[in-house]
Amino acid sequence: MKPSFMVKLLQYLIPIVLVLVVIVLAGAMVLPRIRGSASSSRALTAPNAAAATASNAAAASAPNAPAPTAPSQNRVVGAPDEPAAGGQPGADPSGMYSGGTVAGAPPGGAGQPGGWTVYTDQKFGFSVEYPDVYLIQDKPLDASTPNLVHQVLFYDKALAHSDTAALQGPQFAVYVYENADGTPLERWLDAHAEQGGSRTPATIGNATGYKVQLDILISPGTFYYVAKGKNIYQIVPQGPYAERMLQSFKLG
Repeated sequence: MKPSFMVKLLQYLIPIVLVLVVIVLAGAMVLPRIRGSASSSRALTAPNAAAATASNAAAASAPNAPAPTAPSQNRVVGAPDEPAAGGQPGADPSGMYSGGTVAGAPPGGAGQPGGWTVYTDQKFGFSVEYPDVYLIQDKPLDASTPNLVHQVLFYDKALAHSDTAALQGPQFAVYVYENADGTPLERWLDAHAEQGGSRTPATIGNATGYKVQLDILISPGTFYYVAKGKNIYQIVPQGPYAERMLQSFKLG
């Protein structure tokens, strides 16, 4: 009996289907390996990219790369080694005050004001040098301050002639208080001087007295006191030339 047509067809199709199944299975096993290999290859090239980036950074910071520009150093106008802002050369002996006499002093050294002037107060018996970038202003005494009989106020010329002159304080000041009963300086300070800080012996020019340092963050916070006869002298040093002016102070 001869096989039917359907049987013959199946005999031809079954081998073909089996071949296709084998091909599909083989492809399913091989493709993941190919993909994994490609990923590994990409991963291995990443360090090279990082190395290139590091190399570029190193090249940018190499010695032949331009160095960053350093910030310019601001100069403080009016510091001890140069005249105050706007100060004009040439002494101003009279300034705006006529309570004492002045005499020219030799010019300062390099970087210093063009000259120094000696202010001498014959009535109250003291003298002090001041630079030609300062002037002396005559202002009314503070009536609320007990026993204050005299004051000499040194102002920066530029500030004294500015629009805010009324708001400016003196760069250096000498206040004279009457001490009619001759109270010793230390006892006078106990009764009249600023409290809340330290008090230490100090030499001011050719006189000895006390330095009072207040525990405050606002200026002025430092005062010097000396006594002679029936007067107490309070010196308030501020400004860039305060130290030289302080040491030039003389009694008698």
